[in-house]
Amino acid sequence: MYSFDSHFLVASLLFFFTERDETLRYMFKFGHSIVRGWKYTQLTVSREEERDIEMNIRELFDLCRKCGRSGHFIGQCDFQFDRNGSPI
Repeated sequence: MYSFDSHFLVASLLFFFTERDETLRYMFKFGHSIVRGWKYTQLTVSREEERDIEMNIRELFDLCRKCGRSGHFIGQCDFQFDRNGSPI
């Protein structure tokens, strides 16, 4: 029978989300071109990874999933450009 240590599982999950959140906070503050961590450890990130980073940041900070700004959600979003100035 397989024995499982629930304390180890909880500690592993806490470490995973702590590293994720801390990396995303620094990426939001300083930019993803400067910060590395969590699953983004390569010197350069692909366009797909850039989109993934932005979506994770929007989720973490409870920002609009369409434009990345605070104060509203996607259903009320009227912006034509995202928070980085790119067209939506």
